[in-house]
Amino acid sequence: MASCLVALLLLPLTAPSAGTEICEQGASCTSELGGDANSMLQVQAGSIKDGTHLAYDHGIAKPWDGVKFLGSDGSHKCEWADMSSGPKMCCRSYKDAVSDTVKGQGGWIDCPALVSWWNFLHDRSQESGAVHGKFYVDVGANIGSCLLPMMAQQDVHSALAFEPSPANLFYLSNTLLSNPTIKDKVKLYPFALGDEDKTSPIYTEQGNAGNTVVGQATHASPTAVGQVDTKTLDEVVMKGDTPPYIHLMKMDAQGYEVKILQGASKLFSSGAVNAVKFELAADWLINQGTSAAEYMNTYLRYGFQIHDTNTKELVSQELLHSVTCGKPIIKDFVAVRVREGEVAIQKPVVC
Repeated sequence: MASCLVALLLLPLTAPSAGTEICEQGASCTSELGGDANSMLQVQAGSIKDGTHLAYDHGIAKPWDGVKFLGSDGSHKCEWADMSSGPKMCCRSYKDAVSDTVKGQGGWIDCPALVSWWNFLHDRSQESGAVHGKFYVDVGANIGSCLLPMMAQQDVHSALAFEPSPANLFYLSNTLLSNPTIKDKVKLYPFALGDEDKTSPIYTEQGNAGNTVVGQATHASPTAVGQVDTKTLDEVVMKGDTPPYIHLMKMDAQGYEVKILQGASKLFSSGAVNAVKFELAADWLINQGTSAAEYMNTYLRYGFQIHDTNTKELVSQELLHSVTCGKPIIKDFVAVRVREGEVAIQKPVVC
């Protein structure tokens, strides 16, 4: 589980000293501020503010301004790694599934498929209800293990990324600051996505910061590590009912995906989303009060068909029923919107 969809914890963070915009390689990434204690950077239920600087205004879905790094991971600092796709990445220096894989293999195992699908998909920018752009959207960006190789592609010019964990934001924002060409192509939103504005507890799994779960401790430590805040995707992209054309979206939200889709009903009804690479994780969905079948059927209802991530072939109705109604699994699929004039083959699943 490489990413999470949770909001910002309520906890104090150390801020960069005056003039510092990036955690330098090999340097400590935390510092104590001198002077007035009120100037300490603080994350509070979805907001990051230090009095005058406002990275995310509570109640308004605004992106990071890209000036200073966000968040904190206690006293930990960046351990820099070269990704096989080119960018340098700020990784965790301690045991962590995503960071360890990036440092050892130059990337995360789920991400190369995104580049392949981006190039494979038919460009529907002139057919959709969108009026501008060709976007990649990363819902649950974690430390940027998929975002960075995607944005390193010459024909990927614009992205929206959502990552609320203060620890993950620390690594992700430092990585973006170290790769200014990529940073200029990304709008990073430091909050969670869901079906409504509300606050819930979050839980995390030791050694796998990607499994940070909102609402329920699914395969995570039973003690909540904080409270989280959520916004809807429609709040971000449906301003004036003219969404951008989203060529490809990645969604991996630890069982919160159905709620995210409910909060993006205008966007998905608009026809502006071309395809979604998603993780089907039945245990996580069930613990959120939904199911694999409801998740799959939501895509089908919006006019998508489900494809095998690797072969790109359409999944048979029999296999679709098996993976949604059978033994709980964790598996990636790609939902592709049916093109105009095509007939949908797959039907809603009934378990």
